[in-house]
Amino acid sequence: MAAIVMPALLLPLLAGCGAAEASCEKTYEELTLSVPGVITADVTCVRRFGDEREGGTVTVDASTKQGVVAVMEDVLRAYAASPDLKHAESPYMYFTNKDGSIGTAPTDLGFNGTPSLRNIREHYGIEPG
Repeated sequence: MAAIVMPALLLPLLAGCGAAEASCEKTYEELTLSVPGVITADVTCVRRFGDEREGGTVTVDASTKQGVVAVMEDVLRAYAASPDLKHAESPYMYFTNKDGSIGTAPTDLGFNGTPSLRNIREHYGIEPG
């Protein structure tokens, strides 16, 4: 009997993971695409039993490294200002220009590895509104 009941109890939990992932991806993509200079945002979120990750690739309309970094900084500021994102989230986003010849990540802004939203908010002095 337990073999039948346990899978039935887990089914709603597993179904919720897909919805949580889709919601996370939608939130990050909408925030990212709202920033001028962003062309595309391909975000993947994982929400499985203590394994929570956010990451993706953002394509920007810039022809120099400085231009790509500037758009990345604007995206990070948009994340910091969003009340929909949690302090503990650490979005790993890679930013690139259209042809992929220029790429950057938050380490180019002085972050040590992938920063959490708490780190980004502290870095820019932004409290979510």
